[in-house]
Amino acid sequence: MKRLLLGLSLSLLLSGSAYAQNKKMLNLQISTKRIEFRYQQQFLFEKLWAGFYTGIANLDINNKFDDVVTGLELGMNVYSNQKDQIDVYSSLGICSPNNNYYAGIAPEINIVARYAHVFGKTKKHLLIINTGFRYLKKDYKQAYASETIKVSTTGSFIATPFFISIGYGFGFK
Repeated sequence: MKRLLLGLSLSLLLSGSAYAQNKKMLNLQISTKRIEFRYQQQFLFEKLWAGFYTGIANLDINNKFDDVVTGLELGMNVYSNQKDQIDVYSSLGICSPNNNYYAGIAPEINIVARYAHVFGKTKKHLLIINTGFRYLKKDYKQAYASETIKVSTTGSFIATPFFISIGYGFGFK
């Protein structure tokens, strides 16, 4: 426990020189289950940023990219130099599965580490790699009724908890 606290304290001290390389950024993230468009902007402090995301996903049983995801995120720049940037952020969002079996809105919570590498002559282009943990669960109930019988079942919609995505970002001031 002492080593963990020492490591976290050292990381925070070393991140004192970190800064957000671009005050604002648009990016497109792609993974096996999602395609998301994101916007972020510096927020309150130089190392703190906030943003939102929206996109389509393939999260339910119909295996189509027809589920809608959207949410808000808050992050912190932990380390940066001229070419590389490491951020940690969390996001709170909603997912709306689209299929014939169940409907509803499911809340999601994400905890993510992001690596961004700046490239190009203008230093506005970024290669982004995200990895993290996602909690997304929705309980649902299905019912069928006829004149002679009434059947009801319950189940849970759970998304894959660990993810990795790759993307392109464009930073501007």
